[in-house]
Amino acid sequence: MPVGRLKRVGDFLPPPSELVQSEKNVNVTTEIIRDTNAFIAMRDEWNAVLAKSGINNPFLSHEWLSAWWKGYGHDKELFIVSFKDGERFIGFVPLMKYGTKLTGISIQAVGFLSNHWTRMDFILCDKRQECLSLLCDLIKESREAFLLAQMDTLGENFSQFIELLKKNCVAFHETPKPHAFIPLSGSWEDYFNSQSKNFRMDARRKLKRLSQEGEVTLRRSAPGDANIIDKLKTVATNSWQANDHVNIISSVEGEQFYTEAVRELSAKGCLDISILYAGERPAAYMVGLKYHETYFAFDTAYDKTFHPYSPGLILHNLLIEQLYKDGIRRLDLGYTASYKKRWSEEITLMTDIIIYPGNFKGRILSFIKQLKRKMNKYNRSGHEE
Repeated sequence: MPVGRLKRVGDFLPPPSELVQSEKNVNVTTEIIRDTNAFIAMRDEWNAVLAKSGINNPFLSHEWLSAWWKGYGHDKELFIVSFKDGERFIGFVPLMKYGTKLTGISIQAVGFLSNHWTRMDFILCDKRQECLSLLCDLIKESREAFLLAQMDTLGENFSQFIELLKKNCVAFHETPKPHAFIPLSGSWEDYFNSQSKNFRMDARRKLKRLSQEGEVTLRRSAPGDANIIDKLKTVATNSWQANDHVNIISSVEGEQFYTEAVRELSAKGCLDISILYAGERPAAYMVGLKYHETYFAFDTAYDKTFHPYSPGLILHNLLIEQLYKDGIRRLDLGYTASYKKRWSEEITLMTDIIIYPGNFKGRILSFIKQLKRKMNKYNRSGHEE
């Protein structure tokens, strides 16, 4: 039974006659924030709720999300769900409406403010069950599919939310998304020496070879570096990602996002941009965020003219060494990729959740998705045989 009461927003939520108030008479309400200026103006309230939530995730900070929205939100509709206990904000779910395709069918969807690159979550600091119940009511009444990519499974929200979806007979589908990480315990020397002999020999050999192009240095950004965007673009333009048009900073939207992120986050000491140089030539970069003794890797690229020297390998090793000195206790490498196994095979799971609307189109989408899953499973089993 949903707890709390809903504040009607348009015709998206049930009519007042269907609203339910809990036996405890908790005054929890929800409303949708659609206006960009209203979202931008609520930085203090947003970050206060995030701090009280105990969630260790800088990608949920107001600075990061507002920078992302300014870069990528031009063709989308803001749809942030907020929760209040009386006049006090106690939660936010950073969502948007946008057009996409699901099982090959064009749809209007609701999803997190992200490009599906970063782990996401609901930001709740109080009365979690009541807020999740109201969110589930909102989803159940929606005509759109909810695509909640990279949902963090480690916190308290995930399991309670999944149970509520099941309890309310809401059709959904989960896809695990492994993330790689390195626990930075002990010292850099201990960590490096624990790697295989081949890894250590290769790392030293590549560093020595790159040194022939000039002194190898790893320079990490300082607040106020006006040229940092140009430096990233120099590397990105000559990277393999540029050929595939997947470089973040190579697009107009990505450059705007990075410009805003640098402005919003550098002064807080959270944004960490590391550039590997051979002499005065930038060879590779890593963009990350430092947050509560964790370093979250976000974006990396290297100049393909330096490919024979494995600049990515060198950059990662030099950065890890410095993170030990910074007192960082965990390096989150993001989604898994084969090259990341050089440093660690430790993983943690995020989950993509597809929630289907209860209308005819939702049933069709769910049926097609299940059919494709069965066909893929059959093809895999046949291939193995």
